[in-house]
Amino acid sequence: MRFCGRSLRWILPVLLVLVTAPHMVANSGTAVLIEEAASGDGMAQLNLGLAYANALGGLSTDYTQAVYWFRKAAELGYAEAQYNLGDAYANGLGELPMDATQALYWYRKAAEQGYPEAQYAVGKLYANGQGVPKNDAEAAGWLRKAAEQGIAIAQASLGVRHFYGLGVPKDETE
Repeated sequence: MRFCGRSLRWILPVLLVLVTAPHMVANSGTAVLIEEAASGDGMAQLNLGLAYANALGGLSTDYTQAVYWFRKAAELGYAEAQYNLGDAYANGLGELPMDATQALYWYRKAAEQGYPEAQYAVGKLYANGQGVPKNDAEAAGWLRKAAEQGIAIAQASLGVRHFYGLGVPKDETE
């Protein structure tokens, strides 16, 4: 019983802070994240970009800051950051113009590392001829990679391509 009493002495104040002032905990964690990102930690840069993009950790939504941190992490080779930077170009977030060519560049970097959402995005750009000449075979190849990793919309898109024979042999059973 004595061990339990000692444990409660430090657990109760921590729980009290978490219940009554969650914003204080989030902001102190955010300060550490900002410090780590500024020191060059790629994972922290990615997470800080996500925090700015999604208004997490007490931060307001700021796409310009999100893009800044995604770019830092993307240049270090983080596939998720490359995908998010591609999305930022595809949608013209922050101060970026909508630019399908740049979106394809960053999506492809992530896709080549096996990031399934990026593989789907690359396939979609090839299918629609955005940022690249339309190429049904190339689209189907990227969609297949994403589909094999469980991306449902890629599976559906690939099924439609098989049904109509777009970039793949026509096969209504596939």
